[in-house]
Amino acid sequence: MKLENIEIAKLKKTSSKHAMKEAHFNKMEALWEDKTISIPEVVNYHPQYYTWSVPAIKEAKFIRKFNTRLRAGIIIMKRQIKDLKIQLSQWEGFP
Repeated sequence: MKLENIEIAKLKKTSSKHAMKEAHFNKMEALWEDKTISIPEVVNYHPQYYTWSVPAIKEAKFIRKFNTRLRAGIIIMKRQIKDLKIQLSQWEGFP
């Protein structure tokens, strides 16, 4: 029973990967041939769910990680600007 469950999980994973590759191929083909593709609003079946949701989740995670790095960089730059202003005010006091 356990081996069967593992086999089913592998098949589901393989089918979702195939569905994502097929959707990506269709999207790239449409871009190459300058066609428009319709994005369904309602998910009809399991592979379609993975085709549209998994890449969106990965993209959201990437954007979230990128934004946190940008925020950290902004905080560091604000601190550096503050320190530079303090140093500049000290230099202005000297004749």
